[in-house]
Amino acid sequence: MSTDGPHHLFSRQPGRLPDTTEGLSVPKFVAFGFLASIIPVLLLFQKTLLHPSTIYIGENQDSVQFMWYLGWFWHAVLNGHNPLHTSLLNAPIGLNLMQNTSVSTEALLFGPVFYLFNPVLAYNLAFAAGVILTGLAAMLLLRQLRVSRWLAVGGGVLIQLAPYSTAQSADGHINLIFSSVFVLASLVVIVRVLLHSILHPRILGTVFGVLLGMLFYTSAEVFATYAFIAVLSLVIWTRLSPKRVRQVIRLVPLPFLLWGLSITLLVLSPGLYTFFDGTQIPSLAKAVMPVGVFVTDLLNPVLPTSVFLFHIHLTSVLTDRMSGDLSEKGAYFGIPTILILYWAIRKLWPSQLYRGLTILFVAVFVLSLGPKLHILGLYTPIPLPWILIQHIPLMREALPSRLMFYDDVIAVILVIGAIHRVLQTTSAEKRKKNARMSMLALLTLFLLWLPRVDFASQAMPALQPALMPKGEIYKRIRNQPTTLITSSYFSGAYFMGLAAQLKFTVPFTNVYGFPYTSEFLSTVKPQVQRTNSIYTSVYAHLNERQAVTAIKSFVSKRHPRYILDAKPYSPVLPKQLSQALNSLYGEPYTVNGLRLWPIRK
Repeated sequence: MSTDGPHHLFSRQPGRLPDTTEGLSVPKFVAFGFLASIIPVLLLFQKTLLHPSTIYIGENQDSVQFMWYLGWFWHAVLNGHNPLHTSLLNAPIGLNLMQNTSVSTEALLFGPVFYLFNPVLAYNLAFAAGVILTGLAAMLLLRQLRVSRWLAVGGGVLIQLAPYSTAQSADGHINLIFSSVFVLASLVVIVRVLLHSILHPRILGTVFGVLLGMLFYTSAEVFATYAFIAVLSLVIWTRLSPKRVRQVIRLVPLPFLLWGLSITLLVLSPGLYTFFDGTQIPSLAKAVMPVGVFVTDLLNPVLPTSVFLFHIHLTSVLTDRMSGDLSEKGAYFGIPTILILYWAIRKLWPSQLYRGLTILFVAVFVLSLGPKLHILGLYTPIPLPWILIQHIPLMREALPSRLMFYDDVIAVILVIGAIHRVLQTTSAEKRKKNARMSMLALLTLFLLWLPRVDFASQAMPALQPALMPKGEIYKRIRNQPTTLITSSYFSGAYFMGLAAQLKFTVPFTNVYGFPYTSEFLSTVKPQVQRTNSIYTSVYAHLNERQAVTAIKSFVSKRHPRYILDAKPYSPVLPKQLSQALNSLYGEPYTVNGLRLWPIRK
């Protein structure tokens, strides 16, 4: 078994990394790395930069949900409430925020911006910070793997622009963008401990535990998949060389393990208790997310979606046929990238570190395919390994397609590692030739993964005067349980933006911004099955009699004081739905297009 080169997994080095780069000192590396990490932000925020307080990243309703969460943490703390649970959504039952991507870590850091300025600016700053910190953490990770500083910077930018991250950015998934930061930063610590001697194991253990805690409070889903991938990695390398793995584990300082484990458990304990506390888990109004929808399609790696600059109409049509929404189709590599990756694997195969990474890459991709194989949207009966782990606690909340983050990182590490190796040749002429080829390979990846010029963004609707503190509608609904009604799933979650603008002064009976609940679904199940869409509210398919039944069922369980039809956050209600509300509660109180129905007891 070969142990050649500086990349052998078990060759521990003294604390300082060897300087294999000419002309780029540590201060220049830091400065250049930071400037380079801003490039992806400029690409993603093209429409947002000039109006950061009104225009935000994301083309669907998820972004405004995170705005609400960014403000809730400090509102709860300053008012003596539990920041991991809220009664202002799903009122009067409340909502377990640990099960609803509540980004408590980011809320802790950026919540003050929410109050000092506005929700949109807080969200945009948090999103931009997540992208930049992802790049910086990736650069540090590559340096810990003894890659030259120039290549570490280039690899960091590629990880920022990785297809998974670009796809998730299109839907404004700040939780998944920031999760990347903590995963990569914790990997820096792990590699530091495994490959280099460390002087302060207790400090490093504490940092590691805090990073894992911050990851958990950003996304319990990513925390679970990260733990699973870590175990899978250990199994793979143990199979490759069990004796040497045991040797490395023995070299890990005991204080690092004790402090890391203790801090992790201490930080996680409130969140774990809340997550598994059945008394706080609402039994109503779960979103309809069919199993096996958000998975990697077998052809997605070679077909770019519309989020990328270089795509054609045909690839958009083909990827639209794949299951799931745009943000979950982030498995694209491109045929040139796959060929470059194949070259890198061949170059690095003698290294035990990279051989294990290659096996892990393949295993993760297979897992991302989900419980059954999908080919261009066709759901086949072919079972896959995910079916064996999909019911593990925490893992059952994970979407298989999101495992592609790990494959993107592994792919970049493999390519950068191979380029670093070929540039170490002693022949000046050959080194110059390899440098040109390496630059071409990096440029190819960069161009293939560029986001489209008009990247997804939209403007927050201005708050209507009637909903401002002195407005007539606001005076009525303040501190009163209110139902925001809509016939569209996509407008339903935009209500979270309205809720954020109202600064937690109105308890809403809506759940997670969705316009439907389990009571409605049970009432009109045949209609839901006929529409065959998880994105259409059942309200859009009810006649007046059915609408009356559904509304009465909801009101009897949630006891709202008002029902609000809020424009411009919602499209025009279907005529039969408006008639049902009028027949139950009379003509609404109307101000500038806003309609409010008081619920008579």
